[in-house]
Amino acid sequence: PPGTNVQQFTPPKGDELQSELFNRITQHLDEPEKPMILALSRPDKRKNIVSLIEAYGQSEILQQHANVLIIAGNRDDIDDLERG
Repeated sequence: PPGTNVQQFTPPKGDELQSELFNRITQHLDEPEKPMILALSRPDKRKNIVSLIEAYGQSEILQQHANVLIIAGNRDDIDDLERG
């Protein structure tokens, strides 16, 4: 694809479900075999992470069919975070 460094970013190999990262994430899940809803962004009010949490928390159907994983980044200085 245009703009993608194919030396660094490659298609999945098929063994991702046995990776250390996958195991570290899924050890906290009751049903790790369910599909994952992944939200990846900086912790910014404009990214509307709260709405995702509310929608997932209020939807029994979503909870039955998928896990949710939110990776909200980090900041070098906690004082840089927006006030909640």
